[in-house]
Amino acid sequence: MTKVKTSILTVCLFLILCMGVASYAEMPKRPAKSKEEVMKFMKTHMGKVKIENPVKYEAMMKNAGGNVAECRDCHKEVKQEKKKQ
Repeated sequence: MTKVKTSILTVCLFLILCMGVASYAEMPKRPAKSKEEVMKFMKTHMGKVKIENPVKYEAMMKNAGGNVAECRDCHKEVKQEKKKQ
């Protein structure tokens, strides 16, 4: 009788653990941002940096070549970190 109870308990625990792993297998993905949202964020971020640290802003704009469409245009270190991983 004890062997049967232990077996049933083991099977139940195994199924509970498997269902937990299966149901949380992936993180929910955020909806993609529209171009307007991205540009609004970039504009506010660039304005904030321009006010807080004008020297760094000028250096980053020089590195980007003037055409800024995404974060990686100015932040070259982000590209290098992605390549290393």
